[in-house]
Amino acid sequence: MKWYEENGKHLGFVDDTFLYRVAKDENGWFWEYVPDMDGMDGYDTAEEAMADAEKDYEAHDLEIDWDDFDPFCLEDLEEAYWDAVAHERMEIAKGLW
Repeated sequence: MKWYEENGKHLGFVDDTFLYRVAKDENGWFWEYVPDMDGMDGYDTAEEAMADAEKDYEAHDLEIDWDDFDPFCLEDLEEAYWDAVAHERMEIAKGLW
């Protein structure tokens, strides 16, 4: 994780994606996971908050391992398309469209 300081706040980036913010409020230093605005507060230093944010990132293993997914073949895509068409036709027949 790369950290940048800006206006007294520390911004944490992973692969050029802004994920964590570390700042200070009335409860001390805190870190916040930006996508869902969840985090922890009460740290004495920015360094402690940044270290804990990095632990949070590692604990959640936010990176996707694309090797776990099988690629779609043309037959799979065609089957999904015709399933959607059939579903739409059933809704039309029921008067839901």
